[in-house]
Amino acid sequence: MKPLPSIATLLLALLVAVGIGCRPPAPRTARVEFGEGVTGSVTVASANVRMLGVAVQGAQTVMNAILPQLNAHNPDSEVAKLNKVAGSGRLPISRSTFRALDLARHYSLLTDGAYDISSGPLYTLWANGTPPPHALAEARSRIGMGFVEASDIGTISFTASGVELDPGPLAYAYAIDMAVVDLRRKMRGPVHLAVAGMARTDGAFPDDEAPRLEIGWTPSPLGFIRMNESGAAVIRRHPRWDANATPGSMLLDPRSGEPVRHTRIAAVTGPLTITALALAEALIIADPDEAEVLLARFPGYEAITVPDREPVVLTMTPGMRTRLSIPNPGAVTIVTLKPAEPESNDLPFPMDSLELNRTE
Repeated sequence: MKPLPSIATLLLALLVAVGIGCRPPAPRTARVEFGEGVTGSVTVASANVRMLGVAVQGAQTVMNAILPQLNAHNPDSEVAKLNKVAGSGRLPISRSTFRALDLARHYSLLTDGAYDISSGPLYTLWANGTPPPHALAEARSRIGMGFVEASDIGTISFTASGVELDPGPLAYAYAIDMAVVDLRRKMRGPVHLAVAGMARTDGAFPDDEAPRLEIGWTPSPLGFIRMNESGAAVIRRHPRWDANATPGSMLLDPRSGEPVRHTRIAAVTGPLTITALALAEALIIADPDEAEVLLARFPGYEAITVPDREPVVLTMTPGMRTRLSIPNPGAVTIVTLKPAEPESNDLPFPMDSLELNRTE
């Protein structure tokens, strides 16, 4: 017969058990530096917390491969090199950059130019104050993704001199999508990646652990989008229009060259971050009466817009309402937005077929 454990042994075992029970849970979310001055977060479910390090490393690898090449302000980036040779020839670029710019062309067409990454010259012009009509007209003559040609062999060219591309937030959205595609091959359990008001979840989180994005401004948000299931969410906002607004806080309509004055917030959910971004920016720039037409061109995506007026009115699609938590429903008016009959919107290529760092 084995000897009974001593009282001291039992007390030691009890202390160890209590210590383990009191140990704080391992963190599920990590703040991550992605380079290029970009900070984001990676979240996993508590049941899968051991995969957090894998998720962080995988996200950093993909994001750090994509973001530098799409930064127009980095002179060594592929986009900066394209801008430098504008109108003088074709430039072979990596497949990753090529597809990001090809998608930008696709979304510009779908939004009738409301979403356009070639509108940088307009912001440069407004930086010196309200421009005279002739200067605005000259700048607008160089705006439009119609000046950008993508060949079947993976090259990009501009058909006019003076055209400049600045992907801006598109770089983050595209990198998020590509990182999630890569993590899907490595992860067990759900993962959530968020950067600059954009996020994508892959897998299903428990309801009490669901990540969420805030609509509005801290400390009194208008609502929260729950992201407990696979899909993306993007929130775009800009300050209330003021005649004395600085160029850095001003949002311009690429089609008119004039500041946007009617919508403060647009949020979109759907399968892909990059598509949600394009639609959100188009909704915040386009006139409100264009919303139904735009939504019809993005089937599978839900949206909410907040006009620039008081009292607060939330205009949203029925599907968005089911994902939205509103802390103070009595302080807002909700209007249902019904999109027109859906139209076809096939991407130029499947988003999960990307091979990073490959040049055609």
